[in-house]
Amino acid sequence: LEQPGPPSKRNAIELIVGSEGILGVIASALVRLRYRPESRVSYYMELNDVSDSLLIQDSLERAGIEVSGFEVYHNYKELMEGKDFTGVEAIGFLEISGSPECIERWRSRVHEVLSEIAIEHNEVEGSEVDRVWERREKIYRVAGSKKVSIKVVSMLSYKHLIRDIVQEIDRTSARMKIPSVTVIDPPLGWVTAIFLYNARDPKEVERTEKASLNLIESASSLGASLGFGTGVGVQRINENFDEGYFHMIRTLKQMLDPKGIMNPGKLL
Repeated sequence: LEQPGPPSKRNAIELIVGSEGILGVIASALVRLRYRPESRVSYYMELNDVSDSLLIQDSLERAGIEVSGFEVYHNYKELMEGKDFTGVEAIGFLEISGSPECIERWRSRVHEVLSEIAIEHNEVEGSEVDRVWERREKIYRVAGSKKVSIKVVSMLSYKHLIRDIVQEIDRTSARMKIPSVTVIDPPLGWVTAIFLYNARDPKEVERTEKASLNLIESASSLGASLGFGTGVGVQRINENFDEGYFHMIRTLKQMLDPKGIMNPGKLL
């Protein structure tokens, strides 16, 4: 938008094109950029159950505490760090940010909630906060060092069904003998299954494809909304669904977005 001259429709369209998850008719766009927070505090936690993260999110919301970021990783330590995870089902990373006054007011309540629910938690401040959020990046680094590929299936779920979906991912991973890491975003109800496999092994590639398709079918039956990574491509969806379904969704996309300006080439 930082182009010379008055605002134009072309500028607005260029803003929209490429953004994810837009579904509707946009007549105008207002972009607000947050100031860099004066203070940030992050928390590392170990959880007995992924459902505990939903209890934490609910407790913080009821306390009026705004969470800046919250991610939970299932099967992370075993695959990424090679550490024993006995008795701990998941690890989580939570951040609050704002003025120093807000942080001090919220800090005791966050500590209280985590002490009640989490097995263990540690607080991180200052320059160390950014390191808390390196886990997702580490998955890709480890995959590269092990020379394995990644297949991602992402789902938006009703929060009370997140535990069921995580269990289905585990069952699928075990049945197909394909290791997986699951990432959960409790505020959004978003679940991302990351399968790690050897792309040079045709049999393993086939098992991974079957794992993805089985998970898609199971998650759909639970009412989850599906995506592949950050969106469903028009071409790629044809590989995973029957032609009738593909035609129906493509027709719906054309009705909602006849000029193809919202996520060009994407269905969802």
